[in-house]
Amino acid sequence: MKNFWKNTGWTLLCFLPVLISILVQLLLGVMLSVVFTIVGMIQLGAFDPTDAAMFQQLNEYVLEQAAKYSGAMIFGYHIIALLGFGLWYYFACGRPKITNPIKAFRGTALPTVIIFSFGLCLFANAFVLIAQYVAPNAMAAYMELMEAAGMGVDIFAILASVLLAPIGEEILCRGLTYYYAQKAVSRMNNRHVAFWIANSLQAIGFGIMHLNLIQGLYAFILGLGIGWLRERYKSLYPAMLAHFVVNFSSTFIMGYLLAPIPESFLSAVLLMVASITVCAIGVLLSRKGEV
Repeated sequence: MKNFWKNTGWTLLCFLPVLISILVQLLLGVMLSVVFTIVGMIQLGAFDPTDAAMFQQLNEYVLEQAAKYSGAMIFGYHIIALLGFGLWYYFACGRPKITNPIKAFRGTALPTVIIFSFGLCLFANAFVLIAQYVAPNAMAAYMELMEAAGMGVDIFAILASVLLAPIGEEILCRGLTYYYAQKAVSRMNNRHVAFWIANSLQAIGFGIMHLNLIQGLYAFILGLGIGWLRERYKSLYPAMLAHFVVNFSSTFIMGYLLAPIPESFLSAVLLMVASITVCAIGVLLSRKGEV
């Protein structure tokens, strides 16, 4: 019974970084809304909260400014997350040494990571295409969220997604969350099963922190794959590179790659098959190199 409660405690603790990440994002959003509201009230002059027209004008101003600066807010969050979770990971997880990244990519590690993560990127895009047909309402909400965040358009959102997220989110999920999840399964005799339980826990956290159904579902699968790379090469560097490849490819490559493909459910399914095939090639390649 003692071990049960200890394992339960570690399991709950592994979701604490994700919860704090969400709270920080919400807090930043609230703080900016307050700032925009104050600025808007100053610009309106003598603000009368009982004036419906004036209140509507203020609300529109706040929403306009929030949309305008959403990319900057995302960038700011990732800076805070990188510093905060980086220090947490360093001091709470045994003060891991900062090793030479080149050592993590010996043998076939580098091509394995690139091929496998590109397959994950194909999977995410295939998942989104399929979701357009099987879950149109959830897909509409997802697209609205992406547009509001300025993904693929706003320079700050792009920099956050391509450069900061692959470092900060890997430290959070494949670093902190995975570390605590491993503690929760440390007494299991079957290490293979223990890994996949711990890996699933961190992937669930990775999905939850995206705060929408569509992205959360495919982020869970991506989290499983990147978690496998992290365990396969016993390092966060391959996970960071994989995250970079996924986000970079989604931002700068997939639009051109998928443009000639007819938009249909069959095309989406075939793209899903292609993604699984590419990932399988990456797995097979990983077995040819000694790390």
